[in-house]
Amino acid sequence: MLIADLQALNDPADAHAQVAANVVEIALVPVGADQVPMIEQTNGLVHHFNASVGQAVLLACAAQLSAVPRLPGIDDKAKMSQSPGHAIALAASPQDIRTAVNRMYTDPGHLRASDPGVVEGHVVFAFLDAFDPDKPRP
Repeated sequence: MLIADLQALNDPADAHAQVAANVVEIALVPVGADQVPMIEQTNGLVHHFNASVGQAVLLACAAQLSAVPRLPGIDDKAKMSQSPGHAIALAASPQDIRTAVNRMYTDPGHLRASDPGVVEGHVVFAFLDAFDPDKPRP
């Protein structure tokens, strides 16, 4: 992944050393699973650039996915960042979080306390997997 300052964007394309001096290279980029194609596109540009100048000026990078690469919105219809009105803000108060969690849809087959529930595939359990402090982490 390349992070360029404004000067790097204005450098002449044939001034390879000057361009490289104004770019910070990062080997691992923390991204969500939906951003992996962007990393692949970036690496394609890096390989094309290096081939056009005849030397390895820029380095390719790799995606670093978290243990929870995609967090659904509380309505479980889209990822959280694309669920207007169905997201939990990072700055949410404990009461706002409690209200949002209480709105989450759970197992439709679990009608009575005696009915067996299904954990997999339900949004509330995706959040439990992501934020349970007692869950062992890799």
